Amino acid sequence: MRTSTAFRISPSTATPTSVAWKPRSPRPGSAARTPRPRRPSRTRATSTRSSGRRFWARSRAASRSPRSPSGLWPTRRGARRSLPPTPRTATTPPLRSRWVTDRPLRIDPEWEVTPEDAKALLEGDDDVLLIDCRTPEEHALARIEGAVLAPLGELSSLLEDLREHESRRLIVYCHHGRRSLQATAVLRRAGFEDVRSMAGGIELWSVRVDPGVPRY
Repeated sequence: MRTSTAFRISPSTATPTSVAWKPRSPRPGSAARTPRPRRPSRTRATSTRSSGRRFWARSRAASRSPRSPSGLWPTRRGARRSLPPTPRTATTPPLRSRWVTDRPLRIDPEWEVTPEDAKALLEGDDDVLLIDCRTPEEHALARIEGAVLAPLGELSSLLEDLREHESRRLIVYCHHGRRSLQATAVLRRAGFEDVRSMAGGIELWSVRVDPGVPRY
């Protein structure tokens, strides 16, 4: 029969002995470690968070500002305001009429005559009527002798007055020849068959035919 041997542990060896920890000395030739930067203090972090809250509060307040009745955002103080329009006079005619449009006009090229041809028709045929479709201010500033004023904006209401000239040959002119094309289309649609537009308007007439007509 096998016998077991008992081992005894003395009290002196059972009690752990505390050993003081010593930092490891740097190895020869190794560089010293750089100390880590300190974290910002709690006061600085708090002030940063407070300024951030104030910034977002201002942003939310600005986004909730009421709009103006027109649906646009209110203008900033000191913004430039539009000036009232200058009143028109006979000596300062408008440079562009409200009847002039940038849309392409589908007009038959045969509807136009040159200023030279218009002059020949006026001199050779008494049955030709020259119509000025510009504004009264432009007509007072510069006009072709013998022309009848019928502004484009009032042409629809003047059709009955022009019916007595329906059998005559009509030549319409304006400043540069665009409004007269529109007036020609209106007259032809109303039943006037022999209507022409003077290409280049009174501007080209003054250059090629009669330099005595003022240019503006």
